[in-house]
Amino acid sequence: MPNPERYYSEDAQSYKKGYEVRLVVSSKRKLAEVRSCLRLAGFPIAKSFTKHSKYVQPVYGLEAVEWFTKPTKPTKAKPSKY
Repeated sequence: MPNPERYYSEDAQSYKKGYEVRLVVSSKRKLAEVRSCLRLAGFPIAKSFTKHSKYVQPVYGLEAVEWFTKPTKPTKAKPSKY
């Protein structure tokens, strides 16, 4: 989430002002799964990148931040057959 205090006290190039969620996974296969799920959920797919031998998929926008940070209600999970 943007921080107005940092926005006015730092150089525009050093402080990014947008809304962003970063999904970090350990393999290309998992990254492909994340990208597929994001696509199905209707999020635009941004370019992924690597950082410290992990794969990072950014999701930009206020709607994405709100969706990922929205509290969920607990459900009674049924035991898996597997």
